[in-house]
This record gives sequence, structure tokens and C-alpha cells, in this order.
Amino acid sequence: MAVAAAAPQAKNKASRRYQPVPNSTALSGHRFTVELDQGVLRERVGSVHYAMESSDCYGTVTLTAVAGTDQVTLGESIQSGNCITNGRITLTLRPGDTVDFAYETTKRDGTRQSVKAGLERVA
Repeated sequence: MAVAAAAPQAKNKASRRYQPVPNSTALSGHRFTVELDQGVLRERVGSVHYAMESSDCYGTVTLTAVAGTDQVTLGESIQSGNCITNGRITLTLRPGDTVDFAYETTKRDGTRQSVKAGLERVA
């Protein structure tokens, strides 16, 4: 995937920022941003920000897997805010500067949580 290439290259300062497609109902009012830089496996390649009514959460994402040229899996680590501290994000490139976003984690009570949404590039 072009937004976080797996090739062992130096990190590129040109980042890409993705946010939910306007009027997306999958996220029930939550706003979030995924910002990515190029990088290599097992390295930090970007950040996440979740803006919710009760809390803002900020964290980093690490590139954990690459599938072909159109899909990356990211390990999420939240450093601040009242959010689940670790999750897995899969981004699949789609036409027109959009990506499919799939998020999975285990909540504090042990139940699984998953969210899917369409994201568009905003920067």
C-alpha cells in the first residue's frame, strides 16, 4: 500500500491523513484521524486520534503486516485518553484516495469489538 510502504526505505516526511467519509453511519458520531508515513515492518508509521464526547484519545500505529500493494495492518497503541489501549487496524486501499478501515480489539470486559468504515484522504 502506498501510504505505508513495506520496502526498507528511509521514512518519508510526506504523510497521508485519513478521516471517515462524510455521513458515514458506521462510526455513530465518533470522529477520528489516522495519519501515516512511510516506514518498515515493526516500526512506528503514524498516529491516531479519536475525538469522542467523553474523551479524546491519542496514540501511535506500528506497521505489523503488508498484503500485496493494497493492504496494511497496523498495531495501535493508545497513550492518552479513555480508550482501549491496544487494537489492530487494517487499511485496504480503494479507488479515489479512499481506504476501507477495519478495527478489532478486545475490550476491558473481555468482549470483542470491531468497527468497519470507509475513510477518505484529507491531506
